[in-house]
Amino acid sequence: MSDIWITADPGIIIVSGTGECIEYAIVPPPGIVTVGGSGTSIEGVVIYGNVVIATIIVGGKGDVWLVPSQKEWVWTSRIGLMDFTDSDTGEVTKRPMSFSGWIYAIKKLGNSAIIYGENGIAMMMPVGVNWGLRDIHPIGLMGKNAVIDTKDKHLFIDKKRALGIIQEGQVPQLIDYSRWFNALNTKVVMSYDPSLDIVFICDGALGFVYSDSGLGKGPVNVAGIGFKDITLYATAPDELVFDPFNVCFDIIDFGVRTEKTITEVDFGINLSNALYCAIDYRWNKAQDWFTSPWVKADYQGRTFHFVSGVEFRIRTKLLTYEEMELDYGNVIGKYADLKPLGGIA
Repeated sequence: MSDIWITADPGIIIVSGTGECIEYAIVPPPGIVTVGGSGTSIEGVVIYGNVVIATIIVGGKGDVWLVPSQKEWVWTSRIGLMDFTDSDTGEVTKRPMSFSGWIYAIKKLGNSAIIYGENGIAMMMPVGVNWGLRDIHPIGLMGKNAVIDTKDKHLFIDKKRALGIIQEGQVPQLIDYSRWFNALNTKVVMSYDPSLDIVFICDGALGFVYSDSGLGKGPVNVAGIGFKDITLYATAPDELVFDPFNVCFDIIDFGVRTEKTITEVDFGINLSNALYCAIDYRWNKAQDWFTSPWVKADYQGRTFHFVSGVEFRIRTKLLTYEEMELDYGNVIGKYADLKPLGGIA
């Protein structure tokens, strides 16, 4: 017995075979398909896909079946077993999801399986000897590699460019990073580094790093991460490049809408290389930002400025890559009436 699968491109396809029992499964592109056959015993023809019109010429005997592509279907085994043998008890099922489109990934989370699709996300969980099904997110992944499982949770990016986090027994938590993720293309790949508990998000042109502390800029081309024995490897199409630390903090106005002057910024940090600081400033939110010159910190992590405005953003950077952790930042200055400013952490 022979089984032959053919994925058809537009044009004419000729298939021949010999044997006592030969089965052809043809997957054509959408459109008009003509299938012909000849032989002493033709049992039938099965066509998978979105066929508009099927003209069938079958010699001998046989029937024709048009079968949908079933790209949104999931086949489940008996719970706890790699057994897909059909049964009348419903333990083994093949069912469609409520959303259309391809299934991109199925990942284990606790006792459940999370189904990540092109147009939605669902959860399958054991209910007695059967599998239960529940939709948990109505929006699908932005790309087939836009999902990753970590030690205790899953992370994904949906088509609205929101970062989703799923933990066992909880509904997805969404963080709106669309301001940054809108620039990502659909070829984005998410990779997990278990040694640092961070996730790389890369599309070849833009890259981010996510951790429980938040989102930062990262290398653009990490394609995969994994251990071999005790060594951690990362794959990439080109040499990995890590940009030096560079961060801009959120807007601060110290709780009042009057003019202030910043004279000093202190950083709690331990570094081998020099740290630099600059300050964005403006007098109202309708203005574009102005930026002060970069100032090198002294050995105590202090930078000295004379910058006035109503709103500020503190910037800091390194010129060379170095692993580091910023413990705190204090801003020192005065209000227009010469009262001292408070600090920020």
